[in-house]
Amino acid sequence: MGVVLFAAGCGSSGGGGGGAATATTTTTTTTTTQTEAESNLAAIGLVASQSSINPNESTTLEAMAYNASGNGISGQELVFTVDDPTLGYVTETATTGADGTAQVTFTARSNPGTVNITAIGGGVSSLPRAITILDQTSPANIALSVNPSSINATKTATVTATVTDSGGSPVDNGTTVYFEVENSTYGTITPSAVTNTGVASATFTASSNPGTATINVSSGSATASIDITISPVAAASIEFLSVSQNPVAIRGSGGVEYSVIEFYVKDINGNPAQDVDVLFTMTGPGGSEYIEDDDATPYVQTVGTTNGIAKITLHSGYEPG
Repeated sequence: MGVVLFAAGCGSSGGGGGGAATATTTTTTTTTTQTEAESNLAAIGLVASQSSINPNESTTLEAMAYNASGNGISGQELVFTVDDPTLGYVTETATTGADGTAQVTFTARSNPGTVNITAIGGGVSSLPRAITILDQTSPANIALSVNPSSINATKTATVTATVTDSGGSPVDNGTTVYFEVENSTYGTITPSAVTNTGVASATFTASSNPGTATINVSSGSATASIDITISPVAAASIEFLSVSQNPVAIRGSGGVEYSVIEFYVKDINGNPAQDVDVLFTMTGPGGSEYIEDDDATPYVQTVGTTNGIAKITLHSGYEPG
């Protein structure tokens, strides 16, 4: 802000002249040096989300525009270059946002090799960021293993892929391997991983549904599959849930002669136990009553759970009790 200084003078009474009062003002101007320093581009950082990609794939690069204080600069236009355009291409320009960052996409062509990408703005250049385009013609075989090969529902297993070329040697580090569950009702798996000395691993997480999950794996033109057995979780508790009719009428008396009884079965994790067999036994008055089916074992039946519920039908006999 401006500062005003006042100076007053008075003439002597002698010499026959009266002195005139004068005022002098001086204003200090606010410097813009600090503001300019905050907006001037001092450095550019550049990072890539992946250091190696497959042919014809893309990856994202993020540039950060810094001022001399190390803070991000918004609204800075940046130009991006690639040293070997025969291997791929990058978004030409981008403007930094409020946080000082700008994102662009590099897309590889079909040939393997290494490119260096640079961000330039305001006479300042970033250090080159190298991205390797892998030779994806090399994967020829995939050997799979899973540990463990049988798990309980909701548990996990590790699927390991060993990828080799036509000569039996491990493919290049960073080769992408894709994993997929053939029937997603049985669970999920890490969608992709890259090799290290030819090996890539993914984690399979089983759903609550028991059965056999087939895992399909691919890399380049090579494919393979492996199965994982999912067992139902052991029942930990059984709770009475409901009864449709109580009491039931004696058979032949004209009333309702049956009742559906339901029980809720939970596993050790407190979740509904799916496809768990529940053994029902009945003691009664001996009047030809039975549960479920009137067969050779009228007093004993095994019923599987559905969404944690096991239900059985009681049929009355000719005797009360």
